[in-house]
Amino acid sequence: MWMKTLMDSTTGRYRVSTESGSQYIVDLDASTLLRLQGTAPPSATDEDPPPSESMRRDGSPVVLVGIREATVGRPGHFLLDLDEPDVRATVRATTTITSIELLDS
Repeated sequence: MWMKTLMDSTTGRYRVSTESGSQYIVDLDASTLLRLQGTAPPSATDEDPPPSESMRRDGSPVVLVGIREATVGRPGHFLLDLDEPDVRATVRATTTITSIELLDS
């Protein structure tokens, strides 16, 4: 099942794909987010999506505090708890979201 917008008031596991090729596994039941770095090649022109950059804790689930924005056609914004001292939440921004897919029903 494909969705246009993902909200943190729903349940289930979803794959959020972005223009850079990165994928985010959002588990709303466990309140976790797992980022898988994309493999998009470096852009040849300014109009191409930027290549995926390595980010802290890629490949490891982190605590998902909330979703600010997760809509196809817009950049995503997730609130995360990265277990940093004196930091309540970190915003993880994405390139433009290309798809949101329900992984299990």
